[in-house]
Amino acid sequence: SIEKIIIPEGIETIEEDTFFACLKLTSVTLPEGLITIGARAFANCYELPTIKLPSTLLNIEEQAFNTCKALIELDIPNGVTAINKGTFIQCTSLSRISIPESVEYIDPGVFDYCLALNDVSIDKNNPIYYSIDEVIYCKDKNVLVRYLMSKENRVFTIPEGIVIIGEMAFAGSYNLNILNIPKSIKWIEKNALYNPAINIIHYDGTIEDIIKLDREVKANILV
Repeated sequence: SIEKIIIPEGIETIEEDTFFACLKLTSVTLPEGLITIGARAFANCYELPTIKLPSTLLNIEEQAFNTCKALIELDIPNGVTAINKGTFIQCTSLSRISIPESVEYIDPGVFDYCLALNDVSIDKNNPIYYSIDEVIYCKDKNVLVRYLMSKENRVFTIPEGIVIIGEMAFAGSYNLNILNIPKSIKWIEKNALYNPAINIIHYDGTIEDIIKLDREVKANILV
């Protein structure tokens, strides 16, 4: 069982599944010059508590750190453009992550089951995304992208000015019981409110308006 890995200089790519399910791995050193971490490269490395990503990194592929249950915090270097599907799903100890200016895409479910995550820091110069109190928003379209599963609030009010609730935005947020939706909302994407824990929705518009927005809303609507 591998416990420590030092990747030598000159390596630009860690191929997919390279260290998949190295269950005893606790230490990884990555070199400057590394460009790509392949899909599932470190997935299911249950005991890996930390990893420093080099400044040269540009690509983190799908599920690269999936189910790294001991991973506590991570700084994504500027230059990485996408946080892809499943990259950090079920990193149950992850409490802090920083996202740089360069990131142009965040998969909505990328932090699902990261139940300790209470600090998502997105660089203020990022032109697309921002975060407030464990909620990720998209600037240019005024979209609520994801309300993190780790958020403990029982009641949440979507800020006035948000226009779209993104697909699966509130899925799995089982602490949330009451959702307040402002009249500025014009579109609710598929399964945005797919969450059996939400049993009351307050909406500033009319009942007719909310029905037009999303036919799948099956909750108590109080206007």
